Amino acid sequence: MTRTVFILARGAWPLPAVALFIALSGAASSQEVAGLPPEDTVWRWQDPGAADAFAPMPELEPMVTCPGWLADGGRSAGHRRFGQPLEGTSWLNRPFYAGWFAGAWHGDTLIDQQVSQDTGFFSGAWLGYDHSHHWGSELRLSVFYAPISYLPEETPGDDVRTVVGDANLLYYPWGDTRWRPYASAGIGLIGFHFTDPQVLPANHTAVLLPLGAGVKYQFRRWLACRLDAKYNLAVGSDRIDAQHNWSVTGGFEFHWGTKSAAASYYPW
Repeated sequence: MTRTVFILARGAWPLPAVALFIALSGAASSQEVAGLPPEDTVWRWQDPGAADAFAPMPELEPMVTCPGWLADGGRSAGHRRFGQPLEGTSWLNRPFYAGWFAGAWHGDTLIDQQVSQDTGFFSGAWLGYDHSHHWGSELRLSVFYAPISYLPEETPGDDVRTVVGDANLLYYPWGDTRWRPYASAGIGLIGFHFTDPQVLPANHTAVLLPLGAGVKYQFRRWLACRLDAKYNLAVGSDRIDAQHNWSVTGGFEFHWGTKSAAASYYPW
């Protein structure tokens, strides 16, 4: 009999431990539930007028404000009213571009009271990159041929050959639009090669400061046409006059590159 009671007691010892564990767990659970704040205190940190989670949120003001005619207040990649904003694509999807252009260059007097130049053919190439929806940069390399005259009799001379190389910064006020107007400013060098009145070869180089404006139009995602007008100021020296030259050109751009993460969305 004693042996039987001992065996039963030995086999039943886990039951009090299990009962104690269940009791402690229930007490802890009741304490956790009791510690929750009332339902109406969840929104206590908010303004009482904004306690409704479905209430309309106030419109955020843009960090940088712009006139409506210039840009869309900084809230979209393209102007909503002008230029046909792009959808499903972006100029930044193919940020690199190269292009060819041709047009006219109206030259100024080369040497005061000695050599003047006329309007001639102007052509060259662009190589550029779009840094953002509103900013880009490009290199321009071009050549210009025009007849010259010897003053004061305006005796015809050989053509002047002018080589232009400059770097320009472009600003696109409408952003990511199919019609993409821009303004540009840059700095570079211009070299003049001609024959002077003494029939001697003359080679002069000057600093060039181009200021311009134009517009691009995206025909295809990889192809755009472009019109460009520039005022090209050549800084004078003791051997050559300062020149106020004008150029008007048209051409095409071929775009390529990888798709950027910043451009993989619709403009609005």
